[in-house]
Amino acid sequence: MNFLIILVVLWVCQVDGGTFHTGIVGGREAVPNSHPYIASLQFRRQHFCGGSLIGQQFVMTAAHCLSDINVNQVTVVLGAHSLRRNEASRQAFRISRVFENGFSPQTLENDILVLQLDRRVTLNSRVNSIRLPRVNQTVPAGTQCVAAGWGRLGTQARPSDRLQELNVTVTGRDLCRPNNICTGVFMRQAGICFVSNTR
Repeated sequence: MNFLIILVVLWVCQVDGGTFHTGIVGGREAVPNSHPYIASLQFRRQHFCGGSLIGQQFVMTAAHCLSDINVNQVTVVLGAHSLRRNEASRQAFRISRVFENGFSPQTLENDILVLQLDRRVTLNSRVNSIRLPRVNQTVPAGTQCVAAGWGRLGTQARPSDRLQELNVTVTGRDLCRPNNICTGVFMRQAGICFVSNTR
């Protein structure tokens, strides 16, 4: 039986000969607040990375997102759909503490951070925590997932103003680094990463 795992687009993809950027290419606009756990990390009111609310005062994100940013200048926004509109559903927080797990910028191993917010989130239908997998739970190839985020819509496109989502499928472990989950969209040009040549 297939089950649904929600993947938040908050990682950087890499490839020889170019740089991959995160995006929701070939996806669709999400129903507003249908992913109530999605967080927008913002620096000077500009979105730069996503995250997931995993507890009433904790957000999980990628370690590379904050590797060159002063966390004291980051705002964590929950309950947003449009990044430009001042929606009534929004809740904004500062970061009071960062929990890291030995992130390696060279290999991207352990690319995960847990952020403790400066106060508890008010949980409701538009802001709520994501259900976490069980300890040692595996995600087999063929599992259907949904990726969601405000990534770019194409190679030359700007990041989306409105939350996007895309159905993806988990691929075999032989295509991934150890401890990673890789996904793809088959039979059409869509995905969460795209390449821009840097040479």
